[in-house]
Amino acid sequence: MDVMCIFICGFLILTTVDRVSTECKTLNLNKEYGIYEDSSLGKLHSAWSTEYDSSWRVIKVNNSFVDVYFINSTDQKELSLIVNVTGSTDLDQVGDCSGLKNASFVLTCGNSISRNFTVVIQAINDHTPNLYNTVGMITELREDFMVLGNVIDFRDRVEDEDCPAQLLKYAVEVQTDADVNGQDGTKYFDIYDNGTLYVKSELDYETTACGLLRNGLLFLDVVIKDVDENPQTTTVPLTMTVIDIDDEPPQFIDMSRDCIRKCKKCSIKSFIGNVSYENKGDVTVNPQMIAEDIEIVNKSVILYYIRGVYPDQFSSLFTIDINNGSLSLLESFRNATNDTIKDDFSVVLYIQAISNRTLLGTMNVTLNLTVVVPPEITTFQASTMEETTTEEETTTIEQTTVLQTSTEPTSPEVKTTHAPTTAPTMSGSKENDDDLIVIIVPIVAAVLVILLIIVIFANRRAAAAKRNRYIMEKKSNDINGIEKH
Repeated sequence: MDVMCIFICGFLILTTVDRVSTECKTLNLNKEYGIYEDSSLGKLHSAWSTEYDSSWRVIKVNNSFVDVYFINSTDQKELSLIVNVTGSTDLDQVGDCSGLKNASFVLTCGNSISRNFTVVIQAINDHTPNLYNTVGMITELREDFMVLGNVIDFRDRVEDEDCPAQLLKYAVEVQTDADVNGQDGTKYFDIYDNGTLYVKSELDYETTACGLLRNGLLFLDVVIKDVDENPQTTTVPLTMTVIDIDDEPPQFIDMSRDCIRKCKKCSIKSFIGNVSYENKGDVTVNPQMIAEDIEIVNKSVILYYIRGVYPDQFSSLFTIDINNGSLSLLESFRNATNDTIKDDFSVVLYIQAISNRTLLGTMNVTLNLTVVVPPEITTFQASTMEETTTEEETTTIEQTTVLQTSTEPTSPEVKTTHAPTTAPTMSGSKENDDDLIVIIVPIVAAVLVILLIIVIFANRRAAAAKRNRYIMEKKSNDINGIEKH
C-alpha cells in the first residue's frame, strides 16, 4: 500500500512538473513594451495574451509610473499581461529628454522561467515652439540701418517644450493686406536658417512712409516650425518701424500740383521763364522756383546758387538771392549784346539748392529763359509812313496851288463871255477831276509803301528764322559738349 501511494504521488508530481514546464514554454513575450507620453492615468494596455496559465507571476523591480500584472480569465481560458498607467508619462514635464524613462519588471513562471520586462515611454511632438522672451527685441530701425545687419536673434527667445528637443526652421511671410497697402516687410527683411532676422534691402523712410497714415510702418510674420512628421508651427507677428533721419537733399517743388512732399512726387527738374531783351532787374519765373527740405525732422534753411549759364557769355548778367532763389538781371541783354541780336533766343541757367545744415544739395535744375526781342517793324513803318505822307502832301499842295493859279484869271471871263449855264458846268468838271487826282495819288502811294514794307518784313523774318536755327543748333552742340564733360 505504501509503495502504491509513493508511486501515485511520484507520478502526479512528475506529471505536474511536466505540465507546468510545458505551459510556461508557450509564453512568447517581447522584452520591451512602449506607451506614448500622452497616455492618461488609469489607461490599461494589453501587452500580451496567451492561453490560461495561473503559474505566471510579476515581480516589480523599481518604483515606476505603471503597474504590470497578469489577468487570468477562466471562462475564456486566456492569460493577459496588463500595463496599467499609474503615474505621469509626460516626458516634457519630468524633463527626461533622453526618452529612456522606463519601468522594469521580472516575469516568472513557476521555478523554471524568469524574464525581464520593461515598459518605456515614447515621445510625441505635442508642443508648438513658443516665443517666451521679447525683452530688448529691436522693432525700430533708423532708415540708414546697414543692409545685411542682424536685427533679432530668435534662437535665444524661442523654446520648444518637447523632449527630446526638436530642430526648428524659420521663415518670413507676408501679413494679410500688408502687400496691398504697400507695407510688406518681407521686401526689406529676411531670416537665416539659424533664426536670425536681418535687413536684406535698403530702408528708406520717404518710401515706406509714402501714403496716408503709414508713418514708416512695415509688417511681417516670422513663422517658426519644428521638424517632425507632424510639425507644430507658431507665428510671431512683427511691426517694424522705420525711423526718419535727415538724409534727403532739398527738392525743387512743383507748386502748381497738390501732392505729398515726403512721397517725392512733387519734385521738378526744369522751369520755364521769359525776360525782355531791353529790361534788367527781376526775372519772372512761373511757377516760382522754390526748393524745400522734405524731411520731417530737422528742417534746415535752403540756400540757392547758380551753377552755370549757357551761353557762357551771359554768366555775368545774372545774380540770385541766396536765401529765396529770386533771379535778377544786372544789365539788359540789349546792352550786353550791343543790340546785335534781332530775334528771340534762349538762355539756360543751372540752379542748385543746398541744405545749410547737412550740405546736401539738389541735382541741378534747369531754367530755360526765352529772351524776347521786340521787333523793329513799328519804328521802321512809322518813319517810312511819315516820309511818304510828307512827300505826298507836298506834291498835293503844289498841284493844288498850280490848279488854283491857272483857273483864277479865267473865271471872270467865263462868267462874262459865255452863257451862264455853260461856264459853271465846265468850271465844275475841271475842279472835280482835280479833286479826284488829289485823293487817288496818296492812296496809290500808300498802297505801294505797304507792299514794300510787306516784302521787307518777309525778308527779315526769313533771315531771322535762319539765324535762330543756327543759334539753336550751336546751343544744342554746346550743351551736348557740356554733358559729355
